[in-house]
Amino acid sequence: MARKVFISVLGTGFYKPCIYGDTGITTRFNQEATLLSIGAKEWSIDDTGIVLLTSLARTSNWEVADNKRKDPKTNATEDYYGLKLRIEGLQLPFQVQEKDIPDGKNEDEMWTIFTTLFNALQDGDELYIDMTHAFRYLPMLVLVLTNYAKFLKGVTVKSITYGNYEARDGDHAPIVDLLPIVALQDWTHAAAALTRHGDAGAIKDIVKQQGLAENEDALNDLVNNLVAVTAEIQTCRGTSILDATNIKEMMASLRQLQSTMPKPMTPIIEKISESFNQYNTEFDVNNGWLAAQWALQHNLLQQAATILQENAVSYFCIRHNIPFNDEYRRDRVNKAAFIAFNHTPKENWRCNSEKEIQRIEKLLKDEKLTSPFFLNAFNNLTTFRNDLNHFGMRKDPKSWDEIKGAIEKAYADLIALLTE
Repeated sequence: MARKVFISVLGTGFYKPCIYGDTGITTRFNQEATLLSIGAKEWSIDDTGIVLLTSLARTSNWEVADNKRKDPKTNATEDYYGLKLRIEGLQLPFQVQEKDIPDGKNEDEMWTIFTTLFNALQDGDELYIDMTHAFRYLPMLVLVLTNYAKFLKGVTVKSITYGNYEARDGDHAPIVDLLPIVALQDWTHAAAALTRHGDAGAIKDIVKQQGLAENEDALNDLVNNLVAVTAEIQTCRGTSILDATNIKEMMASLRQLQSTMPKPMTPIIEKISESFNQYNTEFDVNNGWLAAQWALQHNLLQQAATILQENAVSYFCIRHNIPFNDEYRRDRVNKAAFIAFNHTPKENWRCNSEKEIQRIEKLLKDEKLTSPFFLNAFNNLTTFRNDLNHFGMRKDPKSWDEIKGAIEKAYADLIALLTE
């Protein structure tokens, strides 16, 4: 079971008593109230708390001499019990660690703080972070560190809060939930992974970990369809791509989310939709070209070459009323292209019947199929598909950039000739 970890930085100020959140207790320290609000009294002995202390914070607010401090504004001495005593009074089932940190006045001290906190974390920890007294650049440092630890240690951020004493109403002050900021950051990274690398897994992980209750159904639909659409391209599922069933359902989920998500999330949803909004949500061979383009943009070269060549075959099948998903019949297009490219005499066509000869002759009358642009592109795709499919184990294996350049040129030529 993942370890729960409370993290807070203790400041040096003279803090006034206040009731934070719905805890009902009066305290000078938001950390005490936050521990109650996150249910820390119900945690286990294996969980932990971490309080980061500068030397001045230790004497000012952690262990206060004689439990008294002078108010710098009034010069009056007040009873002032440090946070250490207040936390001990909570009788938590786990230990709270004291971690000494420097003041953070220079880069070396900044990295010392970063390393101190990072080294205190374990793989898979669930973090509950209080940012109330995180001075100067520490809020940014903590946010960067959590992303760093997410990658290297698989931690998750369950809570990130701020005790807003300045916004108090009488003697009550809110505990502000900052987790949506972290969620927005996570969504941004996940959307970038999708749009740059074609990976929908990060978005799937976010919805699984975080979700948004008011959009749960639409989010789950979106993720399931995103995974399905990207998987269709990655595995070259031609019929599904041309039918666009999952594209249609995904776009419906995106439209619903655009009207219900928090405003900062809307541009992210729109950015995701940009990758797919050109698809026809009804059967269309042009969806195949878009899938090939998507594969190329995400460096899925083997998929791009396969989709391009097979979609060209499908194009001519549909153009000549040949069942595009009949493996035997669609091979007539391949044979006609081979014959045209090599100027193969009729006696060497190797056809099984007169009827097949007549159908190939009809295909060879198609000016698009016999165009040098098409034949060169189609033949090059065959060459580079073979190179890719055979692991480059050939007499003249091509380099990665040669393969990509050739597929990009084939894409441009086929798009120019076959799109209508």
